[in-house]
Amino acid sequence: MTQPVLDIQQLHLSFPGFNGDVHALNNVSLQINRGEIVGLVGESGSGKSVTAMLIMRLLPTGSYCVHRGQISLLGDDVLNAREKQLRQWRGARVAMIFQEPMTALNPTRRIGLQMMDVIRHHQPISRREARAK
Repeated sequence: MTQPVLDIQQLHLSFPGFNGDVHALNNVSLQINRGEIVGLVGESGSGKSVTAMLIMRLLPTGSYCVHRGQISLLGDDVLNAREKQLRQWRGARVAMIFQEPMTALNPTRRIGLQMMDVIRHHQPISRREARAK
């Protein structure tokens, strides 16, 4: 069996609040295998954005506490990775399309072309090779 691209196991995260901790993630587990496309769906405040931001390590340092769990990206520990390593991963190994519709994707360009732009920015490949990816 092949290794998952993304493996999240029993993740518990909270934010400090004036009246105690706010528990944002409680026992989140998720595996994404090569070739799969996954969307996080849930009610407002259910932890979708927090989960995605934590995978990318875009939450401000010191603003949260991971009590338990792990995140693995192609076998590498995301939660304990150094900033230099994270910068190398972002865009090349993992990317995020943000929720804000006016800043995420250009509605006048095909989404496939925009995805190819990102791939070609991080890899010296042709348009044809980027399209295949």
